[in-house]
Amino acid sequence: MPAPRITVTATFDHIDVAFDSAINASTFTTADVSITGPVGSNPVNLTGGSQLDATDFRVTFDPLTTRGTYTVTIGPKIADLAGHLMDQNQNGTAGEASDQFTTTLVYANANAVFTRDDDQRNEHELRRQRPADRRRDRDN
Repeated sequence: MPAPRITVTATFDHIDVAFDSAINASTFTTADVSITGPVGSNPVNLTGGSQLDATDFRVTFDPLTTRGTYTVTIGPKIADLAGHLMDQNQNGTAGEASDQFTTTLVYANANAVFTRDDDQRNEHELRRQRPADRRRDRDN
């Protein structure tokens, strides 16, 4: 009898943004965030934003489908509870274009399939299979 299979796919459709102090939620909008994709792909369509707690926000977007490196830019018109805008470059002049926070992320769809097999002692283990192994097992 073939071993049971579990296929897990994770949709990459949001990022969580953490600040070092409490943020005025009305100053954090999707207009303050941009995500650009790998060369030749369109900018990522942002679908929403929500406050998770005083310092953490979630930005949602259409699920990524193109593998590669994405650039995420945040700010600079985001203010803390005292009204101070971002001063990422720490030059004392807040809210400038150079105060945007920029980072990259890499999207790589691994297409991993994990199986749980019982050996003769009835112990369970997880084993990662390569795509060729999946085809061979499926054909058996």
